[in-house]
Amino acid sequence: MSSPDFKSSEALSGELGEVRLVELLGRAYAAKLTGRLDLNRGRLKKEIYFFNGMPVFATSRTASENLLEVMIQLKGLGPDDALQLRTLQRERNLPPSDLLKLLGLVSDAELYALGVETCTQMVLEACGWGEGRFRFRPGDDYLAEIPCFELKPLEMIYQGIKTHHALDLARTLQRVEEKRARLKHGWERSLVLPRVYFERSDVLDLFEREPKIGESIPHLYKEFGELGEAMLFLYLLLVTGVLEAVEPSPAAPSAGPPSSEALV
Repeated sequence: MSSPDFKSSEALSGELGEVRLVELLGRAYAAKLTGRLDLNRGRLKKEIYFFNGMPVFATSRTASENLLEVMIQLKGLGPDDALQLRTLQRERNLPPSDLLKLLGLVSDAELYALGVETCTQMVLEACGWGEGRFRFRPGDDYLAEIPCFELKPLEMIYQGIKTHHALDLARTLQRVEEKRARLKHGWERSLVLPRVYFERSDVLDLFEREPKIGESIPHLYKEFGELGEAMLFLYLLLVTGVLEAVEPSPAAPSAGPPSSEALV
């Protein structure tokens, strides 16, 4: 995996064709970074804001990616009602949140939930960008200027991988299969695992023995019952720093031969 080594005091930039956004999200989370990640793909521009490694807000220059459109989508509004709302917003020149509050269409709790969903959709769409540039700018000056939401980084990374990179996982993990998987974080990181994995967080005990990455896949497959989910879980742990891939020591004992259900 080609994820860069983020340091909290440094700006970082590169090509999205070389580093996936899901890996940037994971490394920001692992390094507990605070700052803004700028994404550019031609005329498309997005920003993702982080506090202590957690994404808290996102913006997009794409007209269809805003809170009003998400509300229209989630409420299942018809074309006429949707057009009326869009027209009213343009006429009054109000932010979507102010318009919805003015019209009494949502409660404060619903408005917050819409903000979370809007930011999440912006990030997940960008997880599919195969080209473009990124730049991380450290600092916390933005905190006074934006609303902050409790977004779920591991859930977003999970969905981003599942939607855009599931077919690449075997090839990606194959490049590091001889390295050993060392557990860097335990229960405190398992608390934020995606819902699909949370009740199986005890599977992290497997990595107390520091098995080779390739050898751990059959064990995870036996646990999850699906090879794709086993590889996705392993990749998720690696890109978020819960596990680190280290070169095997010549004196390190083997974790045992792969089972008969090894990755083919």
